Amino acid sequence: IGIIAIYQKITGWAIPLEIWRAPETRRVTFFFNTPNGIGLLLAPILAIYFAWTQFDIKNLIKKFDKRTFTFTLMKTALLILGIVSVSFAVSRAALIALAIGSLCILFFTWSKKLVVGLTLAGLIGLFLIPGIRNQAIDLASFNVPSGKLRILLYQGTANMLHDNMLWGAGLSGFNT
Repeated sequence: IGIIAIYQKITGWAIPLEIWRAPETRRVTFFFNTPNGIGLLLAPILAIYFAWTQFDIKNLIKKFDKRTFTFTLMKTALLILGIVSVSFAVSRAALIALAIGSLCILFFTWSKKLVVGLTLAGLIGLFLIPGIRNQAIDLASFNVPSGKLRILLYQGTANMLHDNMLWGAGLSGFNT
């Protein structure tokens, strides 16, 4: 997936919609109809690989083994390709899920004080960068088109739940 994502990012090959194909807004899709498909597929796999890699690193610290080291390097390369794929798909939800999942894995694998300290330092550092800070504020305040759409979906969901509180709406009961 990572190699095809890099190729799609460079060339725009096989990206279904023109807006995602344009170089300035290019979002890779692999073989999915939507870029978020990459995030939905890869985020859980990457989280498992990340946990597995952390386990291997702890074992390597205790006792070095050339075979484990080689496999850990290969898993790290796969992690990097996966993160690049999700980044090129611009799947924000998958990236946020990966970040939170990775922090949870690190929290239970390594020193809690170290993980919390590095997390706080990273967050402060990210919010010192104006572009990231402004984008985070826009996303959190729903000032982007996808945020406005989400508010409409939340309102529709609340109305549906209110109208069908006792028995539910059933399969395909959410009308869009």
